Amino acid sequence: MELTKESNAISKPADRVTIALDEEPGYVLEKFKKQTSDSQSEIFRKALKYYDKYGQIFDEKNNINKKLNMYLEMLGDGEHIIIDVDHYLSILKFIEDSENKDNFWKEHREIGRQHADQFKHKIKT
Repeated sequence: MELTKESNAISKPADRVTIALDEEPGYVLEKFKKQTSDSQSEIFRKALKYYDKYGQIFDEKNNINKKLNMYLEMLGDGEHIIIDVDHYLSILKFIEDSENKDNFWKEHREIGRQHADQFKHKIKT
């Protein structure tokens, strides 16, 4: 038994685990080792903690994975942003009070049509 730095409590020795990796996971492990300079053990500890925290992403029943992939695709190219609803509503109020609101809504509809065409194969309603 040893003392842990965080709590000065006595902890049991770490469990030893042996795993077999085929080619693809082996390649991924080597890539992470080079990118992070972490040990294999540390990489697996981090991966398990991540999976514990975000495991629902990988559950195909809850559809989070599809939504997350859509958000990543849309945000990844820098063409789209996330905006707080209150900010969005304040912008809409400003537009409604503007003399040019008809021009805005005309342009807004055209952009909407372009997006509908761009994403018609990706978004099911």
